[in-house]
Amino acid sequence: MQSPSDLSDVGAQGRLRELSGDAQIVGRLRQALLSWDHRATPTLDGFLQDVPQAAQELAALFWPQQDLQGLQPLLEAFVHREVYDWVFGLIKPTLAAEDWRLYGLSREFCHRNGSPKQLGATFYNFVPNAAVVELSTLPTKRTPLEKLHCLQSSYDYIFAEVKGALISVIAKYSGTPLFPNSKDEKNRKNPKTPDKELELPLISNEEAAPILMAVIMKSKLFYAHSELAYIRTLGRGLLESHAHLRQIFAKFEEALERIQRQPISDAMGDQLANQMDVCETIEFVQRSAAKQPKKTIFAEETGRVARLITAATTETLNF
Repeated sequence: MQSPSDLSDVGAQGRLRELSGDAQIVGRLRQALLSWDHRATPTLDGFLQDVPQAAQELAALFWPQQDLQGLQPLLEAFVHREVYDWVFGLIKPTLAAEDWRLYGLSREFCHRNGSPKQLGATFYNFVPNAAVVELSTLPTKRTPLEKLHCLQSSYDYIFAEVKGALISVIAKYSGTPLFPNSKDEKNRKNPKTPDKELELPLISNEEAAPILMAVIMKSKLFYAHSELAYIRTLGRGLLESHAHLRQIFAKFEEALERIQRQPISDAMGDQLANQMDVCETIEFVQRSAAKQPKKTIFAEETGRVARLITAATTETLNF
């Protein structure tokens, strides 16, 4: 079975140069591909049927003595990249309404500084910036595998940050050193909690899903539904033969569906209003003055602002 890394843009081109012994093979393949009028194919289904034939003809032209089975996946990945703009242009109109609605929700979510808590998160109320940055590069990927790798790395960033946060919290409240072999006396103290109790809890998909939804909306993708449709259509073989990629893809599909059907909570996001009238100010101060166990960092900041408002409006009063 072809290695997924060999089918990435860099991997495929490098492998083609290696098999041909020709440093200019990529340019020659592009020139030969110009003779294929793929735009004359009226439907996407028809195009998908033509891709294997185009790859076979390129193989017969440049590698007449080579095993076709080994070349076929490489050349199909090459063809996908070269005709990407035209293929994606066929997909976008079919999902224009869904893409536009999701983009509108994303803009509103970002404007309100939304958080995973508004999407159903119960504990992990943060948005990993690394995942947002990675996912925002999805439109720059031009093959199904490159897009799948982008989804996978975005999801990996989410779990990496969640696990990092868990390790920090457990180390802080259990007295367990992060670096048991450290020369620093503070880092070599005996744990207060047995090792079995310090094992990281499993991160369920139900907990990760709201974070993934928030990452998708923070990325503000113009064509999120079209991107997944492209992967689903042209990457069918990859999804069938690689279970881990199929699982990651399914999580993104589920996240998009949940965003579309689940209204965003009207609960206040992690953002302080910069303009309030008298009544709103009174309500804000009264609400913030109430005792809240286990306050978040944002709640602490809200309380601090409320105390400043109270001090500023009462200290100069003369009765």
